[in-house]
Amino acid sequence: MTADSNTLLELRNISLYERSDSLLSLFRKKIVIDNLSFKLGENESLGIVGDENSGKDVLINVLAGITNPSKGEIYYFDRLIKDNIDARKLNIRLLFNNTNNALNPKMIVRDLLQVPLKLNVDMSDEERQNQVDEILKLVDLTPDIAYKFPTTLSIGQRKRVALARALILNPRILLANKTMSSFDPLMRTYICSLFAKLKKERQISTIISTSDLDILSRTCDKLLVMHQGKMVEYGAADEIMNRSTNEITRKLIANYRNEYRFKLSQLIS
Repeated sequence: MTADSNTLLELRNISLYERSDSLLSLFRKKIVIDNLSFKLGENESLGIVGDENSGKDVLINVLAGITNPSKGEIYYFDRLIKDNIDARKLNIRLLFNNTNNALNPKMIVRDLLQVPLKLNVDMSDEERQNQVDEILKLVDLTPDIAYKFPTTLSIGQRKRVALARALILNPRILLANKTMSSFDPLMRTYICSLFAKLKKERQISTIISTSDLDILSRTCDKLLVMHQGKMVEYGAADEIMNRSTNEITRKLIANYRNEYRFKLSQLIS
């Protein structure tokens, strides 16, 4: 099976099993991801949506290399990713949700951003500094931020630093796991705009896992709907959001819209 010429990433029959927590089924495997296959094209954005136990967040960890699948294969440009670890480190980067854990409070921002460069890229000190300056500008942070500690920054600034760190190696794929849902409305709007900019100017593909369907509909070309580890729907975002006939998908959309109306009514009152 050969990937299409514009296929950047391909999952083939990925499954992940875990031991059950139940004493009654001690030796039974719990299926977290069940025989999942899909492709991500170059300069394409994919949103993964599902309920809390759908497996969508675990899937992001599998893509990032944090968790190994029990079965199946992942290909990057038609090459097995497990045989191409350097390509994964350079080209598939994860935007961490918890900036308190992701950003070392004892390091200034410049040093935090330079660590991935020192570990993965042969650069002079001047080249590294230029890359730091460029990436801070990309995420709309002023140059002086480079010499500050994360603890002195606002929440929004820390999230932008985390994004800058995910982008510092100029990856081909950016992964985001729950991150978007934790942003305030202004920051979510900014991130949606920035993701569109990254796609247009840097041809970065994105895979976003979130329950926020508004963000996915605004940023993604395609949606993948998961339920109990299985893919129940996959296709164009507009088609799924507006014309899905799948019962699980329609319930997710209805629940989200009801929740959105409730939050809006709370704000108005």
